[in-house]
Amino acid sequence: MDLTQPASETQTVFTAPRHLWWLSVITLGLLALLIILLVGLGVGLIMTSYLTSGLILIVLGALLVVILRQVMRNTRGLGRWRVALGDDHVKLYLPAARSLTHRLNPLALDLPLSEIESIETRLETYRSFGMANMNRGFALRLREGGVILLGEDRAQGTGMAHGHVAAAVSALVDRGISLRDLGMSEGGGGLLGVAFMRPADWDAPAVDDARAAMLGRRARRTGAIATGAAIVVLIVVAWQILL
Repeated sequence: MDLTQPASETQTVFTAPRHLWWLSVITLGLLALLIILLVGLGVGLIMTSYLTSGLILIVLGALLVVILRQVMRNTRGLGRWRVALGDDHVKLYLPAARSLTHRLNPLALDLPLSEIESIETRLETYRSFGMANMNRGFALRLREGGVILLGEDRAQGTGMAHGHVAAAVSALVDRGISLRDLGMSEGGGGLLGVAFMRPADWDAPAVDDARAAMLGRRARRTGAIATGAAIVVLIVVAWQILL
């Protein structure tokens, strides 16, 4: 479908904030450096007969590789996600990585606003080992049937939350498209809530209010722990560089 813009049309373009992309890139680089340091130190310990300590460091490095893959996915999603709202249509440039948990195909589509029945949103939580993370997903419900997952605003309930998808949705709501809040879903937490997660079906029923409140508290606590861990990683990497 032709996604070029008519000369007389004014578009409002929504993308992820650039600083979020840069932050993800920096995190990617720091994680890669930390993995190299851990594996290198682990191999060195094994070669000097400290087998157990060396293996522990190598296993820790392998676990960080799993997190590294998610950060790479997050970076791709932030860098390529784009929504351009025109006079009577919206152009969607949606990468596969617009969600960290849903397995999606990339989508480039020029969609008339008249074909959108409503916008749906829900909080998506993933709990693992007493921790939880929470994203807010958004989807377009089409009049002819079917749902297009627009994207997600991640790390909800923490100081690291962002809202670029919500901004695009707000502009669509201003055009008269209704917004339906589906409540909160709970998916499979996978590995520490950062990998191998399984989202609930989009049409799955919401959790009850008491469980939603509990999951929200855990997500906020997990966000605080993650912030502290990031600070520790920065200190460790800086210490290794300065040595």
